[in-house]
Order: sequence, then C-alpha cells, then structure tokens
Amino acid sequence: MSLNNLSIVCTTCYKFRDTWDNQIKALETFWQTHPNFYFVTDNGFLNDMNFIICDGGYSERLLKALETIDTEYILLTLDDYLLNTQVNEEKIVHLIKIMDEKGYSYCKLHKAKYGRFIDKNNKIKTLYLIQPYEVSLLPGIWKKDDLKEILQINKSPWELEVSLSSECSKRGYKCIACHDNSIYSFTDLIRKGKYLRKGYKYLKKNGYFIDNNRKIMPLYESIFRGIKRAIFYILPFKLRKIIVKIFHIKSFSCD
Repeated sequence: MSLNNLSIVCTTCYKFRDTWDNQIKALETFWQTHPNFYFVTDNGFLNDMNFIICDGGYSERLLKALETIDTEYILLTLDDYLLNTQVNEEKIVHLIKIMDEKGYSYCKLHKAKYGRFIDKNNKIKTLYLIQPYEVSLLPGIWKKDDLKEILQINKSPWELEVSLSSECSKRGYKCIACHDNSIYSFTDLIRKGKYLRKGYKYLKKNGYFIDNNRKIMPLYESIFRGIKRAIFYILPFKLRKIIVKIFHIKSFSCD
C-alpha cells in the first residue's frame, strides 16, 4: 500500500486567496513527498496546475472537482487549516490500508467525542454518527466515491458540514477518527473572515504571508467564542442537536 491512491484536496474561494501561498509553503515544508495537491475554487490562476476551478455552490464545485481526480481516496482539508509539523506518511498509508480492508468511508484526522476505540495502539476510534460534526470538514480522508454520493444535493459548506454525520449514517457508511496528533497536525487560522489570534501569531512567528486587509479577531470576541464553545459542548446531546438545526451553526470560513 502506498500513497499512489490518495490526492489532497483543499477547498477554498478567491477571496481567501491570501491563504494559498501559505498552504503550498506549509505542504512543501512538512510533507515533501506529498501526493498530488489541488485547490478547488471559484476562481484562481488558470495557468497553475494546482487549481481546479468550477462554477456553482460549494457542494457542486467539490463534486465537479472530484470527477476529474482519479485516485480512490482523497485527503480533504480547508484553506484555513495550515500544516504545522511533519506529516507522518507511514501512518497515513496505514490508515488508508485499514479503510481499504475494513470498508471505512471516512477517517477524521482529529479527535472525536463520541465513539469507541477499536485500535488503542494507533488511537483509532469508530464513530457512532449520533451528532453533527462527528464527520466534519476538518482534515480527513474520504473514500472518494462515497463522498461524491453525499455531494449530489448541492449545499453550502455550513449546510453540508452539519449534515455529514446524518448523511453517512443514512447510507450505512462506517467512519473512524484517528486521535494521533502526530499524523497530520494543523493550525486553525481564520474564523468569520478574521484571523484567530493564535493563528495570526503562528503566521507571524513562522514567516508566513499575512494579509493586512484581514482583521485580527479582538480579544473579547475570542474569549466570548471560547465561552460559547465550552457551554455548547457541555449541553445534553439532544439540546445541542436542536440548537445546531435551528441556528445552522457555522464553522467554515469561506463566506
């Protein structure tokens, strides 16, 4: 098993073009032997082979892009998640092998609250798919054809992300999460169009491009965001689900 059957897909949009050079720089720094990498966007640099430019809404653009990619698996990420340590390629290969052998449709490269560990040595947990965001737009590995099925109904990124767990459950997809941060570690940079304070400090410290037209999230807003997040995650599951459905809680930056 090798990475020949994997492509990296980063969904973005033209007004987040300030993230593009940073994504390439981080990839070349922390994953020198990376598989083919593609930005999926509504506009871009037509002479650059890294770009797949598609019309339509978020789901429609991603679906059109996947039609042009011939690998069985994709590592799907977003423009504001920036690699920050060396990728453990051997473990990525191992995860794809497990997905292939066990028929998993999705592997979240981040911790998950619900589920049970099925491989404690490799920190792999099976997901119960009982709440929104267990399957999410955080970096993760997808079986391409299974993701394409979910994308058949065009949705905004927020609508898609809140529905991913239920759509996977409806289709009988088996999904896992890997809690090993050494595999694919990343820094979250932007929320609601503003630099997160930790993200901004990371970019500045490591010499990445900073868009001076993009505001930095004020301290009070960062604190309020943290309090809201903490309260939300201690609420009973049923109440959380109702809140997500009513208010369409958003976690994707590109709007």
